[in-house]
Amino acid sequence: MKVGYAIDAFQPLTSDATTAGDAVVSGAETAGERGFDYVECPDHHISEDRRFFQHLPTASRLSATFDHVAVMCLLPLYDPVYLAERLGTLDCFVDQLDMWCAVGGHEPAFEALNVPLEDRAELFNEHLSVIESFAATDDPVSFDGTHVSLDDVSINPRPDPRVCIGGIAKPAVERAGRRGDAWIVSVRETDADLERKLEWFTDAGGGDVILRRDALIRESADDAAADVDALIEDGYRGWDDPAGRILHGDPATVADRLERYESLGVDDVVVSPIDEGADETVDRFDDVWDYLD
Repeated sequence: MKVGYAIDAFQPLTSDATTAGDAVVSGAETAGERGFDYVECPDHHISEDRRFFQHLPTASRLSATFDHVAVMCLLPLYDPVYLAERLGTLDCFVDQLDMWCAVGGHEPAFEALNVPLEDRAELFNEHLSVIESFAATDDPVSFDGTHVSLDDVSINPRPDPRVCIGGIAKPAVERAGRRGDAWIVSVRETDADLERKLEWFTDAGGGDVILRRDALIRESADDAAADVDALIEDGYRGWDDPAGRILHGDPATVADRLERYESLGVDDVVVSPIDEGADETVDRFDDVWDYLD
């Protein structure tokens, strides 16, 4: 099983942009030094209260540290030819490229980019089909859809990513099984949700399973549990119970959880260290690997 590191792409406005960018890069470099297998860069648009470091340029910068990168792409928001070209370039810089994709739903982003929110499902399917077409052949690509029309279009270099599709509702999970190489399990899903929905995914075709988890590791499992309880009490993510959503404990406990996920059929776990003590969490993964070995 691989363990990926999700960058903290949101940075406060209290620091200047260069300092914030340095923090993103240094955090990922530390994760690479601590043995994380790859890095994931999220996708978001229109931020007023925080800086957001965009996925493709950030992933390109981090390809100097990781030879496996994942980029989330909210497919309805992008011209598929434009996106395929940029993914093709990024693919040249790494040994493995994962294209994480989802429909999105942040209304201000759709409005600002002049994309009809009500068309997002159709746009997702057409844009994914176009990108897959470029990956499948060296010949010019033609496509005739409701929203996209191409007539013998060529791009070079071409992307050949692992297509990883996020989904929570049953139709979305089944779409990941039908159309993707992997299903991305939302950080909001509990362990019980994971076990129940794995059957949906497998029945629809299956593939790799990528589990997202917030993470908090302390020297003592009791200290980690107390920290998580305090976070939940303060309204963390609006959850009233961590219910397996937060990967927490001492290194031995975290290693046990990872092994349990692997036994369920999870191929990758991508962790987002929680802000409170994120550096400690990343550092203590050094000890987690020892237990897994």
